[in-house]
This record gives sequence, C-alpha cells and structure tokens, in this order.
Amino acid sequence: MFLGSTHVDQVPVLPIARPTGTFVKYSKHGHTRLKLIAQENGVTVPVYSTGESVEGTVELDAEKVEGVDRVEVKITGRLKLNEIAEGGTSSANLALDTKLLWAKSPSSQQCPQKLDFDLMLPTTFTYEGTTYPLPPTYSVKLKGLPGFTASIEYSVAALVNRPSTVPSMVPLVKSKTLGIHIGTTNEADTDARKDMWRIDSIGQGTFSHMANEKRVSVFSGELAISDAIQVGGFRAAGLFVKDCIVLSMSPMNPGKCPFMDFRLAVPIRLVSSPWAADGTGIGARDARRSQEEPGNLDVKSS
Repeated sequence: MFLGSTHVDQVPVLPIARPTGTFVKYSKHGHTRLKLIAQENGVTVPVYSTGESVEGTVELDAEKVEGVDRVEVKITGRLKLNEIAEGGTSSANLALDTKLLWAKSPSSQQCPQKLDFDLMLPTTFTYEGTTYPLPPTYSVKLKGLPGFTASIEYSVAALVNRPSTVPSMVPLVKSKTLGIHIGTTNEADTDARKDMWRIDSIGQGTFSHMANEKRVSVFSGELAISDAIQVGGFRAAGLFVKDCIVLSMSPMNPGKCPFMDFRLAVPIRLVSSPWAADGTGIGARDARRSQEEPGNLDVKSS
C-alpha cells in the first residue's frame, strides 16, 4: 500500500507545503492542552501520512504545574478483527511510541508550562512474523453468518502524572487517516478460518466508441470515483482491501449475440494526486497556492 501521494521515480514533482493550522484538544477541565501543528485549518481530527512526524506541544495552566512529576506523550495504533456470530477476535498493535517530555529531578523541580515533542510514525508493522506497510484508518462491517467487523484506529495522547493520583490523560486525539487513496472497487477479505468478503461499487465509468478494426472495437472513457472514498487497497494482518477496475458486458439479445456475459476484474492501485510529466498534479497545485497565500493559524477546540 502506498500512503499519500506517489509518483514515478525521476519525474519532477514540486514539493508540497505542510499545512499551517493547529489542532487543539483540551483535558476534561481545560487545564491541559494537547496542540498538534501542521494541520489543515478547521479539521475535526488530525491527519498524518505514514512515516510523517507528529509534532506538537503539551501546555499546562500555571496553577496546575504544582505537584506534576512526569509528562509523557504517546502514539498508539490498533487493528481489530471480530467475528460477530462465532465471537472470535484478533488484534494487532500497529504503532506504539511513548516519549518522556519531562520528569521531576533534583535539577528540575517544577514542570514547565510548555513542552514540545516530535514523534515519528512508522512505515511498517509486524504481525505474527510478517511485516506489512502501515495501513490507513479504516472500518468495515460484513453482514451474514458469521458476521465480521474490522477497524484500524490511531490516536495520540498526553499523560500528566501527579504522585498519589491517577494519571491525568488528555482525551485521545484520533487521526482521521494515514494517507489518502482513491479506489474504484473495494473488496474486504480476511485470512481467518473462513474467508469473508464484501464488494462495493464506489465509482462508474463512461466511455464512447472510438474505432473498429477487423476483430477489435476500441472504446475510450473515464471513471468517476465517489467523493466519499478516502482509502484504497492495503493488506494488514488478516485484513485485505483490494482495488479493481471491473469491465462487464451483457448482450441485449443473448440468442443472437456472438458473445456471452463477460466480466473482467483488473487489480489496480490508485493514489490521491494524478500523475503529470511536469509535476503539475493536484498536490503541486496546492503547494503553489500555499506558497503564494500565507496561511493563518487557526486554533480549534474539540
């Protein structure tokens, strides 16, 4: 699976500027804040790509730093597969990284009000001896007997500890996705005892007749993908999502037509930005706009 935009090697692509907004999550009583930078203005959850740096700040009100002896920030990712009828469940840890931002010591008795951090998301994870590319945030439910659900979730949290108290954790901030993919047909499959799958049509093609040869008819057209689709194909532990272009033909009069019903599925892998020889894809256009228009810092509370 390719996360984010991909391009052919040696093709010039303009650098994409990082967003300039800030996402903010408050603790229950609002005395602690987890700020994540390099986010789009107005997002409801932070967005990252695989291998990207998660940068931000943990801030405490001045009257609440007294008694703090430890501050940490933690990133977690988890894949969970569940058979509804039979009750079987399996899970895998996709990402787990904890960084100590400050700890009380003889040379540092009082916790700072502001602590910066920078954690790197992994590009792969290992499950039962096999290494997979880090998958995007995802969820699917397959109906039937036995039913099946799968979910992939990522979160980042700040933990502020005071002696003789339960650690104060800033509410988890869930990431929306790890890279955006556009697919045409998604098939969710599992490698469990019984394979279960679902096929969704997420786009349709239109085409027109171009030419006829002796034994060949030529058609040309394009596929329109639903705007709701943000995740494409990947394999992660027991979950497998595939993208395909499906060509099907059904004769209007089977008794007189020289061919029968026909269906061909071609596996593909699509990314969010179109390829262009001069590097002027969607991402490049957005990069130029960001360079021309200085971004405004938008602080959001959730």
